[in-house]
Amino acid sequence: MLAISKNVKIKSARKGLITEKMTKQEIKRLGKLANKSFPKATKNGIWGDPTKATKKRWTDDFS
Repeated sequence: MLAISKNVKIKSARKGLITEKMTKQEIKRLGKLANKSFPKATKNGIWGDPTKATKKRWTDDFS
């Protein structure tokens, strides 16, 4: 969603929490922590990698 806003400077975006190398158990534990405190779970408040976001990619995925 960041990529579709004209007010966001995508070049300033930073990677957040990446779960692809985590076990299912680690992800489950992290999910419970995120329900209580999302910033504690993600360290910077970002889940995933917004640096690769583009308006075209977003509209292709969600249209």
